[in-house]
Amino acid sequence: MDQTEQMETLPQVPFFTQEDWEAIEGLLVQSPTAESLSSVEDRKGEFNGKDIPASSVTVTAPNTVNSLLETIKSGNGVSDAFEVVQNCLREAESSCVEEYVSEGNKVVKLRDQVLQCDTDLNEIEQKITYWSSRLALLSRTTQEYYEEAILMNERLLREKQSHGTILQFLENATLSSELVSGIIELDPSNKQFVQYLIELQEKVYFLSKPETRECAVIKDIQPFTQKMISRASEKVKDHLQSKIQMLQSPNTNVQIIQQNVLLKQKEFFRFLRQCSPKIYKEIENSYVSVISGIYQSLFRKYTDGLLALKQEVNLKGENLIDGSWFGPNFGGSFVSTSSTGAFVLGNRIESLRKLEEPAVVLAIAKERRRRLFIEEIFRCLIKLLVDTCTSEFLFALETFGPESDMLVFQILRDVFALCFGTFERQLTSTFDLFGCLLIMKQNELFRNVMATREISLMDDFFVKMDILVKPRFQELIQQSIQNVAQASSKPLFPGQEDVSPLALTRRYVEYASGLIQVMVEMSTSDKMLEENIKRLRMEYVSLLNRIGNHYSRKKSRSLFVVNNLDLICLVLEERKLEHTEEYSFYESILSKQISTIVELELEEHFSDFMVLFNRYSKDHSIMDNNGESQFKKILKEFSSNWKTSLEHIRDNTLDNFPNFERGKDVRKKTMTRLLTCYREIYQAIEEKHNSSYSALPSVNSLIHEIRKYVENF
Repeated sequence: MDQTEQMETLPQVPFFTQEDWEAIEGLLVQSPTAESLSSVEDRKGEFNGKDIPASSVTVTAPNTVNSLLETIKSGNGVSDAFEVVQNCLREAESSCVEEYVSEGNKVVKLRDQVLQCDTDLNEIEQKITYWSSRLALLSRTTQEYYEEAILMNERLLREKQSHGTILQFLENATLSSELVSGIIELDPSNKQFVQYLIELQEKVYFLSKPETRECAVIKDIQPFTQKMISRASEKVKDHLQSKIQMLQSPNTNVQIIQQNVLLKQKEFFRFLRQCSPKIYKEIENSYVSVISGIYQSLFRKYTDGLLALKQEVNLKGENLIDGSWFGPNFGGSFVSTSSTGAFVLGNRIESLRKLEEPAVVLAIAKERRRRLFIEEIFRCLIKLLVDTCTSEFLFALETFGPESDMLVFQILRDVFALCFGTFERQLTSTFDLFGCLLIMKQNELFRNVMATREISLMDDFFVKMDILVKPRFQELIQQSIQNVAQASSKPLFPGQEDVSPLALTRRYVEYASGLIQVMVEMSTSDKMLEENIKRLRMEYVSLLNRIGNHYSRKKSRSLFVVNNLDLICLVLEERKLEHTEEYSFYESILSKQISTIVELELEEHFSDFMVLFNRYSKDHSIMDNNGESQFKKILKEFSSNWKTSLEHIRDNTLDNFPNFERGKDVRKKTMTRLLTCYREIYQAIEEKHNSSYSALPSVNSLIHEIRKYVENF
């Protein structure tokens, strides 16, 4: 039986509630003499069985309660009741003491059990403390073993690494029998030989490292390794020499040999570059010598073939205004539809638009009897040179490695000199201005092509070509500008009755439009070319004005200028150059000159009427009584001649303007101006309501007549 069960078996101690003790205390403090029967009855009610707690009832003997009730009912005093209560308490106390005494052995036994439990607990605590110390010791020992295991593991890893390094070192430092026999016995064309060569190359690279070079083992095997390198290098050298010699075979395509034969030998080139630099240099020099000679021969042959097809232009150095034109037989009324090639760009601009097209094949060009301008020769030759340079650079980069720039320059150095020398001889003596301009622009475009490909080998060549061609172009265009500026106007004057455009104007506009077309075709701005075009334009306009000053009539002078400017604008429109500054400049001058012609035409046929209109525009009072007679006279003359005058205007515009459309435009503007003036005068007359003007034609009559000569009026 445990301690809890023993406690539960102890007898319960009787007790009174708080209300019971308060009632008893009230009984004790009351005086017996003051008690009355009624008060006793009241207190008897307080101790009614119903009000006594169940717990008290259970611990109080029934006879005791009954005795107390009988005493109270009999009317005895409180002292008797108190005595009864005291007796009851003594009995209860006595009963409790007896019960406690009877249970004393159990309490002693329980105490012994508690003490035994304390002893057992102490022993358990001691054992726990002992095992805790043992576990702590075991934990420390385990930690020591763990740390020792880590150290041993690290030592093992280092040993494995050292073992692997030693094995790798031995493998890299020694030459296997298969490797030696393969290098000695196999032919370089054998694929297995290439594998052995790569393996030997790796071993040589390992042996050349600074950390392994001074090793005693390496020093011992170095002589044998060098013998193997020498043996392999000689075999590779002979093999590569035979492949390089294939380039010299007749009718051989160099690119095919490079891609299909030499490029497959790149491992051999790499081996020699690393293991045998001296032999590698011999092979490199041999390749440079062979391929350089081949390219030089091919380019010389191609250049000679292109020059044989050259279309000569302006061999005699003819100027824009040639001296042979000056004389009585020079006629300005003839407008050439196809001027001399030196001053006409024509389809030559296609050399810029088709820059990347393949170069001309000589055999096909000869068969078709094709002639080539100098810029087409330049395009074909430089296109071939650019493609060759690119192809050779890519091949050298993959085959010879990082030294490809210098190597390709050595290969093509003589070709660069050949091409530059060819154009130097051609350009220094040429008078083909468009050829020089197109070459200059092609040179710029080809430079951009190489810049896009990120190949700088031809930069010096392009710079030298710029230095060569730009001064020659500037010299030729300056000659043209000075030729126009210094030209005498009198020999170019076509005569008083001829107001047609000059043949020179056609030649000039073909020349100027060609320059503008090239400038527009290029996306980049060219300040030098723009300035030259402006100067040439101003000088030619000045020349036209000087020629026009030889006309005695102002109208003829204006007609001459308009017809020449109209031809210039017409050609610019044909070349689709309406959006250029050049066209806007001439269109502006042309509009002003046409306005002048309109006024002159009206003054010629309606002189008095136009004077009247101008006076009326300034002063409306001329229609009063003082000037009315003169006003009527002028209008009467207008009424009798206006139809004939309109017909004459129509005839004049047909005769004076070679360009039918321009004549129609001038005729429409002239008659529109006349209608505007007449409408204003007619409205003024209607406001006066003067019947003397009834013979005047109406505005509608004038419009009806004008529509006979002007379409869609």
